[in-house]
Amino acid sequence: MLTVRAAELGTDMAFSLSTCCENDHNQKRRTLYSKSGTPVNNALLTLTPIENTINAKSISDDSIATKSSYGNHADIQNQTAIKASHTIANILNTAQNTINPICRELREAITKAKELAAARRVNIIGNIIQVDVPAIFTNSTLTDMTEQYLNASIDRFIKITELSVILNNNFSDEECRILIQTNSSGLDQAVDAFLSTDDFNIRTMINNTNFYVDECAVNKAVSIFLFCMGIVNHRIEKAAMITDDTVCNNMLKLLMATTGAIIARERRKSILASKSGKLLCVDPNRGTYEPEGSIAVYGDAYRKWLKEKGGSPEALLGFASSFSRRQDMDYTRENDLLENPEKYVIRYKEKLSELANIATMDDYAIVKDTTRTYISRYIRENNKDTAVVQRLQNNLSLAYEHEYYGEKNLSAYIIKMVCRTFTEGTTIKEFLLTMDNILLHDPETDIPTARNLAVIQVVGKWIASQLVVA
Repeated sequence: MLTVRAAELGTDMAFSLSTCCENDHNQKRRTLYSKSGTPVNNALLTLTPIENTINAKSISDDSIATKSSYGNHADIQNQTAIKASHTIANILNTAQNTINPICRELREAITKAKELAAARRVNIIGNIIQVDVPAIFTNSTLTDMTEQYLNASIDRFIKITELSVILNNNFSDEECRILIQTNSSGLDQAVDAFLSTDDFNIRTMINNTNFYVDECAVNKAVSIFLFCMGIVNHRIEKAAMITDDTVCNNMLKLLMATTGAIIARERRKSILASKSGKLLCVDPNRGTYEPEGSIAVYGDAYRKWLKEKGGSPEALLGFASSFSRRQDMDYTRENDLLENPEKYVIRYKEKLSELANIATMDDYAIVKDTTRTYISRYIRENNKDTAVVQRLQNNLSLAYEHEYYGEKNLSAYIIKMVCRTFTEGTTIKEFLLTMDNILLHDPETDIPTARNLAVIQVVGKWIASQLVVA
């Protein structure tokens, strides 16, 4: 049984509630007071003081007197309901059209920042570069062109002023590209596969008045050699103006001998290294940047090691991660890698564990920094009033009191930070946190249902906040 007694106490209304079992005479009595000036208090003041004992299930409007000196109870109820519905509508509108878009974009920014950090951590553990003999080095046409220069002396520096002047003044980019073509479909296809678009830009070479061998990687050497060969073979009629000039012709021959020697020696070195059976490649892909922790291997030997000798990518990366810098890698320890791959698999797992710890620390910093940066930028970009900007920036500074505890806490953290900055003093934060908590505990709940449940809970808390238990 539920006993209800109402008594008017000045401007407050007090309810004395007691509950007991039929055979239990030790009743526990509690009194609820509505706070003065609250909507609940105003509605209760319209009730005529009564005292009645009723069954809890039989409570109805008919059991309560609805008129008093404070006004009509139904009118006060309607007014309170209208005000409450307007407040709820404003909460939903602001949450949906203002706060949620900011929260969504902030979450996307945090996700991107985490992905970039994860990519950087992957580079720390490194990657495996398989070095195979480029098809261009096994092309018989290029071999026939360059083999004669295998033992030629290489000039480290060649002055090509006159040649550069003639080329710049008389040859278009398209004509320069034609000069690189060989009319051998097999070689031209191999060249296309070996050279990048930038390598074909011969202007890089002819715009300079000096040629430095130390700055000429093998891909550049191929481009320059075939260009010079095209001039010698007069692939276009204009080429004669160069070969007919003694000075330029000599420069041309010197360039061909030097770049031909670079190609021939690189081809010889690549083929011999591939056939040696060695796994680790000491100096792969000249002219390219490789991240710390990466390791280059000869493709054929690596694939054979994986298939026939118990090797694994983890063992190889574990070996690479044993050195703080790539240039410190000790290639003389290759036999240890081949004979004890399991030792380096353990090292690989240790490295992953280290990175996991780094990731945990990074995650905290990334979320905090990205949140601060994004909200601060949003404030500046969407407000022209300096006073408003300053106020919101101050709110953001105070929002730092909220802590981020991990991925499960991320949505709540974002809501707290955004609402503390833009809607402090409203019920919007409480509504969004309630809705987020509902979805967190029951992911199958659809958004409209979660929204309605959140409204019910927030309204219930609003009513409860107007009561005092004594």
